[in-house]
Amino acid sequence: MRNVGLWLYANGGGAEIQEKMIRLLREREIETVTGLDMRFATADKNGIICNGTAM
Repeated sequence: MRNVGLWLYANGGGAEIQEKMIRLLREREIETVTGLDMRFATADKNGIICNGTAM
């Protein structure tokens, strides 16, 4: 199974858009990681970590 990370603003309908995207991705057997905030991400030669999630 594949994974994808989502980072969307909650205002302006972002929460509803995110839920629709999650549903459509699941139909294609793609899992999602939400709640990512790139302000808290760190990157080095090994990759990117955001909120404890390796991307």
